[in-house]
Amino acid sequence: MYRGWVLGLFSSTLILVTACDPPAQQQPNSNSQAQIEALEQKMRALSDQVADQKATIEVLKSAEALDRAQLDGINSTPAWLDTDTHNYNTARNQFGTFPISIEKIEPYLDGYKVSADIGNLTSSTFSGAKVTLGWGASSKEFDLTTDFYPDRWTQVELVATPAKASDMKLLTVGVAFDVIRMGAN
Repeated sequence: MYRGWVLGLFSSTLILVTACDPPAQQQPNSNSQAQIEALEQKMRALSDQVADQKATIEVLKSAEALDRAQLDGINSTPAWLDTDTHNYNTARNQFGTFPISIEKIEPYLDGYKVSADIGNLTSSTFSGAKVTLGWGASSKEFDLTTDFYPDRWTQVELVATPAKASDMKLLTVGVAFDVIRMGAN
């Protein structure tokens, strides 16, 4: 009888211990792991596309604002410059047309330093320049003490901060002057 009682106790303990053990962790098979990785990759790609679309929307908003300003009769217009092509465009103000070219863009602090050439096609010397740089959804005005001599290019350095590389693909550069000098300077 004692033997039966011990055997019963042992069997009950074995059942309880087996029942209390947590189930073994089920490892995902290689097929489901590949599916998870594929979904994560698609999510990253979609996130990148959304960021690009947001940047495009901001550029279009800037273009719309420019169009509205032109329709309202403002005669100053900035040069729109695609930095991938390294071409020039022209900015206009009350004194005439000024060709602008982006020569170099390099990382600087939390943004970029932009080296631009601004041409003076007139026979006058200008000073007291206010150069406006637009990038992404941002813009900044720079007061320059540099003289812009007749029939010459003048190099200026402008800093766009904060800025991401995607913000620097399409820039606007506008120029205005406080002082005009004609004849022998």
